[in-house]
Amino acid sequence: MKAEPFNGDEETHNAKQYVEYLKNILKDSKYAIQTKALNNLEGDKFSICLKTIRKMSYEQRRDLYVEQRIEDQRTWYAKKSLFNKRIGKGWAVAILILYVLSLAMTAYLAKEPSQSTSLPTELITTIISALIGWVQIKKYNELSASYALTAHEIGLIKEQSYYISSEKDFLDFIRDAETAFSREHTQWQARRIV
Repeated sequence: MKAEPFNGDEETHNAKQYVEYLKNILKDSKYAIQTKALNNLEGDKFSICLKTIRKMSYEQRRDLYVEQRIEDQRTWYAKKSLFNKRIGKGWAVAILILYVLSLAMTAYLAKEPSQSTSLPTELITTIISALIGWVQIKKYNELSASYALTAHEIGLIKEQSYYISSEKDFLDFIRDAETAFSREHTQWQARRIV
């Protein structure tokens, strides 16, 4: 894309610098997933692809960046939001069912006190407490909201791409977009630690 810090005149140096940058990210991150594509960064295909993209007009690079980076990120965050929302709702329904079951058992035991040893009311209450703790620890609803907000922010970033009118605007746009992605990733890591 010819964006900083890979905007030098020498193509080979930029490609090597980018490959080293990616390798360092993967090496330093315990969360990074190493795919076949990332393991084969030193191949000629990568350099050829990089050179081809850099030869495109800024309009073509803008469209490629929006489609393959911005839209990809937006889709990923939207899917993660829906996933966490579904999981959170599933756990909430399970807890509700167990509450109703526990309430029904308690009502039955109030009517038939002689059956108190045959119904596992205390066990179900303990399971409910454990599930509530689990859901609070996993923060499904908070993650869903966070991912949805990020997807929305990425949508706003995409809107800015329609107003790019020069190479400089495009490079500023990439810098701002990547800063936003980096900020969200840093916040995500902080949430995982807490």
